[in-house]
Amino acid sequence: MVFRAAKAAACHEGATAPPIGRTTTLCVSSDFQRSSSVSLMFAAPRLARSPEQSNEPYAWASRAHMCRLCVGKQVHFQVKYRVAAINRDVGIVWLAHNARGVEENLCAIQARTGFAKEQVAISEKKRTYADADAESNATVQWHGADAAALVSEYKGKLVPAIVEAVRDGASLRVILKPSLQLVNFGLSGV
Repeated sequence: MVFRAAKAAACHEGATAPPIGRTTTLCVSSDFQRSSSVSLMFAAPRLARSPEQSNEPYAWASRAHMCRLCVGKQVHFQVKYRVAAINRDVGIVWLAHNARGVEENLCAIQARTGFAKEQVAISEKKRTYADADAESNATVQWHGADAAALVSEYKGKLVPAIVEAVRDGASLRVILKPSLQLVNFGLSGV
């Protein structure tokens, strides 16, 4: 299958999905050189984008739930419509067949488990609509990182991290785990 032909059909099979925030980026199998971003058709709790903002309750939990469901797994997606003004495709993602042989809609799973804003979750007071508790919100450390201290602490070690953005082949923004510290760095010798 050629990526352009699959995109024209607006239904992609065999894509691997690493979700990022409210948008799931889909890379259509390893033999394709292009990727496509599809915004999902639901609202999720938002993560803070600057030190002046705060995370909505359960934003990290919602994100982690999507990661467990999607990262490294086969998915199918369909673009429902395109918002030309902001160059964004909006659609639906289905997870591969489950034990019962049924494909599951990712939006429906997020809504059913209370990680998306939806009427059933509101009425049952699930996750984002429950009373706030300690589990409901994680915080990112927004203060400036001491680069020298980071290098001395982690030099020669494997550091678990979540890749937030890849600007180009050598510039990355990651969140270090478990401290949730946001770090921008560049790779050399690439």
